Amino acid sequence: MDLRTPCFLPALAAAVALASAPPRPARGAPRRPAAEVVNINTASLSQLRLLPGVGATLAARIVRRRRRRRFRKPRELLRVRGIGRRIYRRLRPHVVVEGPTTLKRKLKRRRKQRRRR
Repeated sequence: MDLRTPCFLPALAAAVALASAPPRPARGAPRRPAAEVVNINTASLSQLRLLPGVGATLAARIVRRRRRRRFRKPRELLRVRGIGRRIYRRLRPHVVVEGPTTLKRKLKRRRKQRRRR
């Protein structure tokens, strides 16, 4: 087979482009966790309270839910009373279900800045 044939060159160019591109994670693959995370299956009440927007009551509800059934996915936090989509979006980068808890200090809740008129 002649490598200079017109139909082979586009295929070769596509193969080179794919080989040099960084690998994409598979769909549904776990995201790379943030530097400071809390394992919601093993964290204590005080560790859960380090998460933004989580106080004593919400931390107790997470532990109560965990006693009945372990969390398999972070999204299951939405089943805890008091955690809606907005709070979940804020917690998601800092929550894992496997591995160690690495969060050591309270995370501040970022507030949206109001526009002045």
